[in-house]
Amino acid sequence: MRVHLMISLVVAAAAGPFLAVGGALGQTPAPSSTASPAVTAPPTSTAAAGGEDLDRKKLEAEIAKLAEEKEKLSDDHGTLADIARIAPFVTAIVGLCALFGTLWKQIEETGRAKADEVEQRKKDRLQRFDEQFDQMVTQLGSTDPAIRAAATTRVASFLKPDQQEFHEQVFLLLITALRYPRGDVGDKIVARTFQRAAHAQIPVLRGETSDLQLDFSHCSIGRVDLSGLDLRGADIGFADMHGARLVKTNLRRVAGYGVDLSGATLTGADLLEARLLEAKLVRARLTGGANLVSAKLKRADARGAHFLQAQLQEAHFEDADLRGARFEQANLNNAYFEGATFDDSALASIAGGAVHWREARFDATVREKLEQLSSAAKKKGARPH
Repeated sequence: MRVHLMISLVVAAAAGPFLAVGGALGQTPAPSSTASPAVTAPPTSTAAAGGEDLDRKKLEAEIAKLAEEKEKLSDDHGTLADIARIAPFVTAIVGLCALFGTLWKQIEETGRAKADEVEQRKKDRLQRFDEQFDQMVTQLGSTDPAIRAAATTRVASFLKPDQQEFHEQVFLLLITALRYPRGDVGDKIVARTFQRAAHAQIPVLRGETSDLQLDFSHCSIGRVDLSGLDLRGADIGFADMHGARLVKTNLRRVAGYGVDLSGATLTGADLLEARLLEAKLVRARLTGGANLVSAKLKRADARGAHFLQAQLQEAHFEDADLRGARFEQANLNNAYFEGATFDDSALASIAGGAVHWREARFDATVREKLEQLSSAAKKKGARPH
């Protein structure tokens, strides 16, 4: 309807000037009897022409407005067509989003359910461990070797890799059990289990706490192998560690008052500033560069101990029993031996093979004998044995 109207208006606009001219030509001038000079058009003719111009301008403006509305209708029609074309895709995307939302909700719910299940299993596992732990504590304190052996076997089952969260508690339980030996086969089983637990747990504990203070005091851990472990600062006071293997073990600044290390192997061990007062070191082997610098072995029983190649600078052996001890190639610089007891073999090993023994501190009678042995060895051209 609007298009037809627009066409009619265009035709009218185009025909307007011609109709105006035709009208002008069709007018018959008023008859005059006499010729007269040209006169200016009366004011009424000028007003009529002005009115026609105004009508034409209005018509042109209307035509322009109609053309603009037509163009807008065309644009709107194009936009609707575009929307119609992409509508299926929009519908598909909306459907996919709804599906994804549903799946995501299901995944979250499944995840929460699994997490709750895992948490419940963990709680059940801890509850079972607590129940069994109480039983193991009771059974390890039994006087019946069979019951103690069975309890130790159960304890060992909790040292498996998949039982990592229980290792520390089991380790501490074993230490407690080792403080109350029964003098039977159960002691050996507990000690072997402790050895396994120590190698598994001590590095972990040390990694978590660099200044870890281990307490093995009064523990019966004879013949255990703790080689290579970091036991620095540990309390081993009055512990029974006879025959233990402590090869290259870090024993710096350990507190070992009265510890029994008889027959122990401490090759290459680090005992810097270790406090081993009144320790038992009978036939212990502190060889291969064992570090006893500034260690305190006052009143120690070190009969037959081997200190070959040991670092004994500023070590304290006051009042120690060193009969039968060997000191070949040991560094005795500024070591303290006042009041120590020697026999001829121990003195011969010092005079004939120790390093810097003259810088060490001996009782006057001991030093005199060392000098005599050294002179005799030089005269013979051979070292005494």
